[in-house]
Amino acid sequence: MRKIIVLLGLLLLLTVQSFAIDQFIGAVYWSDDCIKVSWDSVADADDYEVKIVWIDPENECEYYIGMTTETSITIDRPRTGHFKVMVRSHKKVDGVDYYSEVWASSDDPEYSTVDGEKMGWIVFFKVPPVGGINISKFGR
Repeated sequence: MRKIIVLLGLLLLLTVQSFAIDQFIGAVYWSDDCIKVSWDSVADADDYEVKIVWIDPENECEYYIGMTTETSITIDRPRTGHFKVMVRSHKKVDGVDYYSEVWASSDDPEYSTVDGEKMGWIVFFKVPPVGGINISKFGR
């Protein structure tokens, strides 16, 4: 049985739609900009390491977000696609770095919640809307 190192109490200010993507069943958040993610604090943790993983049927690609002492972070859209968010705790003792053994992943209902209910979730970063289009006449 896995230890629960970090519980994600994920609060996103986005619209939820639930449907399956490949074999994933859970909540899917849609955003063309950024998302705000929060999690429960871990006793004695100095900070938290955050990354997002692009979920692609042929290739998963990790995007390192960084370290934070806070229990929430805003993540900007790295590219279009489906992503899961992953967090783990970190502590430095006598100059040695220690990380939780398990990454808490948003797509795993053991670690995440949606509106207080244990449920996995992912985010779909969509292409942002087009801004104003300017047409200029060239030539004569």
